[in-house]
Amino acid sequence: NAAAVVVFAACVLLVALAVARGVVGVPLGVVLEALHWPSVLCVPVAALLQPTVTAAVLVAWRGGAGDVVLAVAALGAVAAYWLWLFWVLMLRFPCTLVPAATASSFLQRHFTGTEHWVCAADPAWKHRHLLAFNDCRVPWYAVLDASCSVVVGVVAAIPASTATACLLEVLVVLTTYALLLGVCAVRVAMLSNFGLAYNLVVN
Repeated sequence: NAAAVVVFAACVLLVALAVARGVVGVPLGVVLEALHWPSVLCVPVAALLQPTVTAAVLVAWRGGAGDVVLAVAALGAVAAYWLWLFWVLMLRFPCTLVPAATASSFLQRHFTGTEHWVCAADPAWKHRHLLAFNDCRVPWYAVLDASCSVVVGVVAAIPASTATACLLEVLVVLTTYALLLGVCAVRVAMLSNFGLAYNLVVN
């Protein structure tokens, strides 16, 4: 699933670049910024991360030689996505959170947030990576969320042959989601009330 999303997104990108360069004459950098590339991939990949890890581990565990190669490739894509998130949000994050310039409205308080990220040194960087952290008050929350998805995905793929193993798996999953819930509640990890409420309910 994740591979299909990446291939589709790559095809859309190539078509957009071809049209922009050949027809409109827009510079490549402007097109990438408008498409929020590569952070636009975060939206579908984040949703498919946990089931992809589960399926890949299951296939690698029980599949044949060809299936194992496919599973390893999927896990490699997951690792690449996590490393990219870590590099962007933990090692090279240049943005600063500032209050909104206008008075906060109902829409700002509950849906868009009364603060926003500013990257004065490199505005193009923000446009390219915006969808990886735009809703987060603390950028490392996206890395934590992806890490927890990977953990839950691996645990879900491990066969619970005994009652004790099943209990341990349930405890790991509950602990993982409790961690996310605690971070959301204590650190107020999302910029808007809607985003915070959504994450609290999901976790």
